[in-house]
Amino acid sequence: MSNQSSSIRALVKLIDDPDEGIYNHVRDELIKCGSKAIPYLEKSWEDEYYGLVFQNRIENIIHDIQFEDIKGSLRKWNDCSEKDLLEGAIIVARYQYPGLIESEIRDYIQSLRRDIWLELNDHLTAFEQVKVFNRIFFKEHKFYGDSKNYHSPVNSYINSVIETKKGNPLSVCLIYSIVAQSL
Repeated sequence: MSNQSSSIRALVKLIDDPDEGIYNHVRDELIKCGSKAIPYLEKSWEDEYYGLVFQNRIENIIHDIQFEDIKGSLRKWNDCSEKDLLEGAIIVARYQYPGLIESEIRDYIQSLRRDIWLELNDHLTAFEQVKVFNRIFFKEHKFYGDSKNYHSPVNSYINSVIETKKGNPLSVCLIYSIVAQSL
């Protein structure tokens, strides 16, 4: 057992401390440990029951750790000279879906790209190419805008939009742009 895992375990045991100062220090130290602390926090949440305050604190710390990870990833993505839209969309989706399987999203985008690419040829005008793209994207793959729950946060996460085939105009346009740029 490493020193860090022992430290994390000891910190997790102190989460239910009634002294707000101690709790805040424990919280800050766990956040510094980053995502390595999450499995210990989740295990403690499942196995030990010290009450709702303990569970709420664990949930909040996990959320804060994930949020810090996402902020760091977005900063790194923003500092990159070339902005990969798909990578940015996956980072944003990871905020709500930390267990997101990135390869499934990338595989679907490649499948969609391949379906469109197979229909395109050099003899088509630009207008005809857009018509082919739109037919496959909107009719065969059935993407559409969600007009009922327009402002639902789920409409902004690329994995949800791919799964349900519906999203707000920005998220549908994002997928459209990612595929179009790859072609």
